[in-house]
Amino acid sequence: MYGALVAAPDSIRTGLLKAFAPRTSPPGIATVLRSILWPIAILLIIHRSYVLATNGYITDDYGPVYRAVVNFKMGWDIYNEHFNYVDPHFLYPPGAMLLMWPFGYLPVDASRYWFITFNAIAIVIAACLLVRLFKFSLASVALPALLVAMFCTESVVNTLVFGNINGCILLLEVLFFRWLLDGNKNHQWWAGVAIGLSL
Repeated sequence: MYGALVAAPDSIRTGLLKAFAPRTSPPGIATVLRSILWPIAILLIIHRSYVLATNGYITDDYGPVYRAVVNFKMGWDIYNEHFNYVDPHFLYPPGAMLLMWPFGYLPVDASRYWFITFNAIAIVIAACLLVRLFKFSLASVALPALLVAMFCTESVVNTLVFGNINGCILLLEVLFFRWLLDGNKNHQWWAGVAIGLSL
């Protein structure tokens, strides 16, 4: 009994000492790439989702979305836009409205910032699921490389800056592929729900 209690802390202690011990051999290419790509990925995620997104842009794509979710909360018409004007219109499908309706209960600025946060988190989760879908480990160089590539693209930057729902749609579509391709019959229903919400 006593030996089992002492063995667990000793193994944790040796594991920590081994992790922080000096290297006895040069690091591999994958280790060097991970050491380079992870800080770049983290800085890009912070820059795109906080610095650029909170500053906004000339166009206000989130304004019509917020008006629509408030209308949904109040029980008013959602698709009541007049297309004779050039103002941004709410053109999202009903599935997107179901995903966004909780944001109507927040003030407009808090709603926009939380919406950007959820989109950024959805993009990161989608990247993790994509890496696992292609049978790579999350500890491999594939995840930081994919995150750097994703957060360098104009589509991700515009999704976060303009306040679009594309990050959540990406997550739903990746979940669709994950559940459809795993071979489990019960997961095919979840795949249908995911693709149905993304339409």
